[in-house]
Order: sequence, then C-alpha cells, then structure tokens
Amino acid sequence: MIRKHYRDDLKIYIRLYDAAGAQIGVPDYDFRILLKTSGAKVFTAGRIDGQLVNMAADRDRLLVFADNHGLLPGKLSVSFEAMIPSADMADQSERVIAMCDRPIFLVEGPSDPPSKLDLSLAIPMAKGEKGDPGPQGPPGPPGDGNIEFMSLEELDAMFDNLK
Repeated sequence: MIRKHYRDDLKIYIRLYDAAGAQIGVPDYDFRILLKTSGAKVFTAGRIDGQLVNMAADRDRLLVFADNHGLLPGKLSVSFEAMIPSADMADQSERVIAMCDRPIFLVEGPSDPPSKLDLSLAIPMAKGEKGDPGPQGPPGPPGDGNIEFMSLEELDAMFDNLK
C-alpha cells in the first residue's frame, strides 16, 4: 500500500503489457488514463486526438503528471482506456479498458517516504490483424471460450524473476 497526501502532485509511471505478457511500450493510438477517488473529480491524461496531454513518453513507459489534480482523499483508481483502431467498429476504434489493482491511497495525513508510483497494466488484447496467424504459426485447437488473464501480482512476480 502506498499513501500520498491528497494535495501532493503525482508522477505516475505506467508500463503496458499485452495479454501474452509482452511489454507494448507507448501506444501510437489514442488512449486515456483516468485517475479518480471517491469524489466526482476525474483527472485525465493520455494521447487525445494524437497529442500527449498531462503526460510524456519515458522510453518504454508512460509518465503521467497529475499537477493540481484536485482529487479528494480515498483509494486512487487508475484506469487505462485504449481506443485501438478497428475497421469493425462504427467509430473506427475498439475501446479496451484495463484497471490497476495496486493499492494507492490519497490521505489527509503525511505521505509515505518519497517513492515513485510505478505501475504495470495488462491490456486484454493481442497485437495483429484479424486472421493474422502471427509469428507462432497457425492457430491451435479451439478453446472452451473461457479467457484467463494474469493478475498484476502474477505479472509483477514474473518480471521480478527475470531481474
């Protein structure tokens, strides 16, 4: 658990991974990162109409600058909303949502010692066009329809073992 004073400016680093666990870096399509607590205020960052807003690309990760965010005390909800280009959708983009489940709390008391907020999000999608067999070859046998995703804890443990 991380505690930050609710009036502190926030710098949040976010690494994105696809459903297979491969890091995808900074997307070239539009996306939004939404920060909120129990209040009505929502802080928005992302690539909006092709322009980076309240954030920057930091090598292979996103860096959100929540300056004067106005969020109230409470559990900080961090969500990533991708607008992936798709000819199948009427608006030409497929909305895909990923949520961060790391416990971050904005509090009225003191912040924990300085630490950067470094988050990992798994985006439930796969790269490639529809029908593209990818580098692995032809598709395998059909599944049972159940989709399983790694939890963020499992993802963190997997990457900790690589270090």
